[in-house]
Amino acid sequence: MNNIDFLKEYKNFKKLQKKQRNRGVNDFNLLTTVLKYSDEVRLHSRVMVALLNPKESHYQEELFLKIFLEVIGLEDWGLDLSMVHIYIEYQDIDIYITDGQKHIIIENKVYAVDQPCQLMRYINTIVSENEEALIVSESMVIDESNLRVFYLSPKAKKVPQGHVLDKDGYIYFKDEEKLRKCDKSLKSYRAKYQKISYQNEIINWLEHSKLEVKNITNLNESIKQYIDVVKKVNKTYKGEIMTLKEHVKNKNINLKLLLDIQKDIPILLGEYLYEIFEQKIDGFKSVNDEIKVHHENFIYTKKRCQDWFKGKDRDFGSFYKIDDNKLLLIFIGKERIHFGIIKHQDFKLQISSKDAFSTYMLTYRNWQKIKWHSKSYGLKDNINILNSFDESDFKKELDELLKTLS
Repeated sequence: MNNIDFLKEYKNFKKLQKKQRNRGVNDFNLLTTVLKYSDEVRLHSRVMVALLNPKESHYQEELFLKIFLEVIGLEDWGLDLSMVHIYIEYQDIDIYITDGQKHIIIENKVYAVDQPCQLMRYINTIVSENEEALIVSESMVIDESNLRVFYLSPKAKKVPQGHVLDKDGYIYFKDEEKLRKCDKSLKSYRAKYQKISYQNEIINWLEHSKLEVKNITNLNESIKQYIDVVKKVNKTYKGEIMTLKEHVKNKNINLKLLLDIQKDIPILLGEYLYEIFEQKIDGFKSVNDEIKVHHENFIYTKKRCQDWFKGKDRDFGSFYKIDDNKLLLIFIGKERIHFGIIKHQDFKLQISSKDAFSTYMLTYRNWQKIKWHSKSYGLKDNINILNSFDESDFKKELDELLKTLS
């Protein structure tokens, strides 16, 4: 496949995308329009608690909670679902599930880092509030039939900072001196610990839950939307609209060809830009050679035009003498292409006042400490300027200015 064939395939790809959109295929997700997909508390913890809570308005009672307990291996743990309460950010605990006798702590980490002693602080909080119900041995081990601790992360991160996991699956804080620096009242309890992930347990829970409510359209769609968010966390999300990468793979296009095209495009576009600066302006003489004496860095070359599309150059253009006081300038900055008027004295650029040239309906600008007046266009948003220069709004408005100056 050569460059021309690839361009045809690219055109076909854009047609296919448009066809998919016209048929209603889309990647719209209500959750990620208002929150970042990585937002632990406001998005993930809230959605999970809303589904887990039997008293929520989904009216599925304990359905989603039962499925969750099965997925994390607590279906026979004995949690009384008729008495259960589920909290978000309870004493800073991300998700807390309890029936008054049994307690589940879930620490939810998407991308945030662990805070010092964070998990042990949460364990201390629950022990201090439930000393009579929780059985703690002399060696500070909490009976696993009463308290379980889960650490949720995208790929089942190991043990949080400062904590240690023993051979029996109990977590504790190894450096008690460091623990006391966090808070003198903290004790290094040992609690049954389990790491879970968005990639496995959460996806499994959501997929099973969605299947259970497949005939309830709004619930099914809501869970599907959240599954897509979780896939973004897991870096496994695949949009409904075909991507260029998928099209390239389907057509077995050689990636070296894409690399060649990538190298050629700035050269091609740069040549178009060069042609604009090469334009003859009726009635006005190019004075680039004179400008070079004082401002060589402001004059265009073919290489500079090509480098602009590589993000390597900016602030250059072509100058035309209007009179002994004014220059016409076609100029390109970081992102925008301009035409306008700038003051000069013997071709040294001068600072103009805010009101100078105001009758030409040009905008006053500050550029490299040289204040001037111009009309500007975002070049990449108006790329037709390059291949249809004579038909572009840029050229039409430039012509209007030239008539005024003649």
